[in-house]
Amino acid sequence: MKFLKYILLAYACLMTLQVQAQSKEYTLIHQGNRCFVQKDYKQAELFYRRALSVNPRSSRAFYNLGNVQLALKQPKAAIKLYEKALPDEKNKNVQSMIYHNMGVILQGQKDYADAIDCYKNSLRRNPANADSRYNLALCQYLLKKQPPKKQNDQSDNKNKGQQQQKQQSKSKSDNKQQSQNQNQMSKQNAESLLKNIVEREERNTQEKLKKIQQNPPSKRLEKNW
Repeated sequence: MKFLKYILLAYACLMTLQVQAQSKEYTLIHQGNRCFVQKDYKQAELFYRRALSVNPRSSRAFYNLGNVQLALKQPKAAIKLYEKALPDEKNKNVQSMIYHNMGVILQGQKDYADAIDCYKNSLRRNPANADSRYNLALCQYLLKKQPPKKQNDQSDNKNKGQQQQKQQSKSKSDNKQQSQNQNQMSKQNAESLLKNIVEREERNTQEKLKKIQQNPPSKRLEKNW
C-alpha cells in the first residue's frame, strides 16, 4: 500500500508540474498576444519563444511566431513556423487557419498551385472557412490565366540569346573600329616621330656647319712614327 501511495504521489506531483508548465506556457502566449495586438512584434516574439522554452512542442507558440514573421514581412520564415505548428495542433479550426495563412503567403508569391493545395486543406478541416473558399476560387482563376512556366522560360532564353548576339556583334564592331583607330594612330605617330628625328638631325647638322665656319680647324701634319 505504501508503494502504491508513493506512485500516486509521484503521479500527482507530475500532473501538478505539467499543469504549472501549461499555465506558464499559456501565460507567456497571452502576454505575447497582447504585444502582437499593440504591434510590438519584437516583444511578442520574445514571449512566444519563452513559451517554446517551456514547451518545445507548443503548436500555438509556433503558430503565433509565424504570424509575427508574417507581420515582419518574412514569409519564408513564417511558412516554416506554420509547418512546425501543424503536427501537434489538434484543433481543426486552428489547423484551418494555419493552412489558410500559408495559402495567403504562396498566393502573394504567385505560386497559385501550392496556394490552392493549402486552401483545400484549410477547407477540409473547416468547410465553413469563407475566406479560404474565396481565395481558392480566385487562385484557380489566376492559375488558368497564368501562362505556362516552360514557355516563359523558353521565351526568356530566346530573348537573352538575341540580346547576347546583339552585344557580341556590337562588341566585334567596336573592337574593329578601335583596332582601325589604333592602326591609324600608330601610323600617324610613326610619321610624326620620323619627321621630328629628321628635323632634329637637320638642325644638328646646321649647327655643326656654323661652328666650323666660325672656327676653321688649323692644318696639322700627321706624325709618322
